[in-house]
Amino acid sequence: MTTSEKAEEVVNNLYKYRDHYVENFGIEKAIQKVEDSKNKVSLRNLSMVLRQIQVGSGEERRKIIKESVDKAKEAVQLDIQDGLSWLILGNAYLSLFFMDGQTPQYFKLCMSAYTQAEKDTVAKSNPDLYFNRSIAHKYQEDYQLALDGFIMAGQLDPTWQNPAMAEKQLVNFLTNVTELSESKEFHYKSVRVHTPLVLVVNGKKLGLDKQAPSELAVRAVYD
Repeated sequence: MTTSEKAEEVVNNLYKYRDHYVENFGIEKAIQKVEDSKNKVSLRNLSMVLRQIQVGSGEERRKIIKESVDKAKEAVQLDIQDGLSWLILGNAYLSLFFMDGQTPQYFKLCMSAYTQAEKDTVAKSNPDLYFNRSIAHKYQEDYQLALDGFIMAGQLDPTWQNPAMAEKQLVNFLTNVTELSESKEFHYKSVRVHTPLVLVVNGKKLGLDKQAPSELAVRAVYD
């Protein structure tokens, strides 16, 4: 079995665990199952699975995302040098940031976790790190950093289409804004942002009613 096939088998088993064990026995017992054989890989997997669980209310969703953060933090505590654990923690914080009213503290913790992840040679070669961090950069209007990250993610995994699509969308967005700003008939309220960005045009910010909802497009294996 090749490395790729082994990885695919792990991911398939992970989602079977989510769809069957969690559904049949509940989240609490699923968490206890990991606690009984606690290790950083199990904790990382549980953090990812928790973020994939669909629940009814926003409060329930928020609680699960916070639990996901806690499990990722536990994984980091078991091995603070493990970049993949830091990456999962960054993803969890980014999800919590968008879920919990875009609290600046969560954003800072997310970016800090990604910085720690990049120090590890294994995580540094993971395209998800660059893609997810670019989502965060895009939100902060750090467009060049976002583009650089999307490009790097695509180079690390040429078969993954999301980075190229995200890069193209951002380039089109910036091109459209430039063309609109140079138009004599330009009116800033006519612009709609299709990403979690706060668009500033001629010193004015679009109102919340003109902003598109946040997007966190990540691969199943990490979110």
